[in-house]
Amino acid sequence: MRKNNKHTPESKFRHDLGLCSRKKNLSAAISLYESSLSKKIRLDHYHFNAFLYICSEAMKDSSKTASAFEFGFRVFDHMLSSEITPTEATITAVARPAAAVGDGDGPSSLLKPWERVSAEEPVIAALLKVSVETGRGDRVYEYLHKLRETVRCVSESTADIIETWFGAAVAEEVGVEEWESERVQEKVLRNGGGWHGVGWLGKGRWDVRRVNVDVGGGCLYCGEQLGCVDIDIDETEKFAQAIAGLAMEREVQFNFKEFQVGNM
Repeated sequence: MRKNNKHTPESKFRHDLGLCSRKKNLSAAISLYESSLSKKIRLDHYHFNAFLYICSEAMKDSSKTASAFEFGFRVFDHMLSSEITPTEATITAVARPAAAVGDGDGPSSLLKPWERVSAEEPVIAALLKVSVETGRGDRVYEYLHKLRETVRCVSESTADIIETWFGAAVAEEVGVEEWESERVQEKVLRNGGGWHGVGWLGKGRWDVRRVNVDVGGGCLYCGEQLGCVDIDIDETEKFAQAIAGLAMEREVQFNFKEFQVGNM
């Protein structure tokens, strides 16, 4: 005989949440969420994502923007405090209402808890996609460099998102037309020669292509030579401290720290 779970609190909660999701009923979802807390029902990925989806849909109604944003923040923060890692669907559901709030502190405050989570490619890609869709050039710049730092080689789907940005009209207008070349060069050197990190420089249409690179690092389309990128100053400092710590552990009788300072 199968055990009948139809009328358990958990099964009824999931059923009711499904109804709220289909009807996109924010007020009912908030009430259901409050009841889950009082009944101590353990929420999983499905529950959190469903609540965040309802918030995202509710943001389309200007009269519900504030309550949807506040509720979404509560749900997302609860998710992180429960040590449940957000999925790509989660981040997308959170980022859309955050972007809809505007350019103020709203998006940053809602997405700030995410900074405690490890930045894997699907998560960054989801944030990048929303930033591309909403024309947030500053966010696009930020997430592109998060990809550079943590992923290096992106997947096909992420590459499609990047191509969408550089092929869009808004990408032609986000840069500045005047900048201090010395400051940019200084930043490039500080970052190991890979990038300056001061934002978009120049305006105009991007030439977006997928090309091959030869064994010597030369681009087979434009003929430019790829540069060798070193670690940046912060990474160099961390590396030096790690080496010094290891040396002092192994050479107790040798004042390696004094030797290090004297040779810097």
